[in-house]
Amino acid sequence: MSLTFEVLGTPVPKGSARAFVPKGWKRPIVTNDNPKTKPWQESIVSAAHDALAGGGPIEREEPVALLVRFFMPRPKSAPKRVVEPTTIPDLDKLVRTVKDGLKRGGIYRDDSQVTLTLSTKAFAGGASDPAGPTGVPRAIIEVGLRAEVLVALTWPGAGHHARSWAGKTLPLFGGPAG
Repeated sequence: MSLTFEVLGTPVPKGSARAFVPKGWKRPIVTNDNPKTKPWQESIVSAAHDALAGGGPIEREEPVALLVRFFMPRPKSAPKRVVEPTTIPDLDKLVRTVKDGLKRGGIYRDDSQVTLTLSTKAFAGGASDPAGPTGVPRAIIEVGLRAEVLVALTWPGAGHHARSWAGKTLPLFGGPAG
């Protein structure tokens, strides 16, 4: 099983969780320090539900591979020589938001099933955007069984096919999906 889908919008990092115990309470309340996380994660959940239409989640204990490409808006102040976003948000915090959204979206039981993660962060409409100069901020998410991905990435003598996953070229490594 493998799924590929897009989530439109500016990717938002998970942020740090903060816990506090209100006066008189016995249990802590856990909050997120980034208020923009919830709408972005809801977009991920919705896209995951749509991608699962007609299929079920990955089996309970199956190891999962996650490939994510984030396309960030290019700041107007960025000089042309800057070709990749090297400022905040951190790539690992962007991935955390996606992993939690995929869990809530029913793609897999728990994000601990993810045993392989490949991710990139690029400018929307930049040189590495498959949509070309008209690309918009978004995330392209590919999720599948880890064994399928490892065979595709490491099969000896596979040549250019070593970058295929479920019969498609992995756009994460360059080139169009196909």
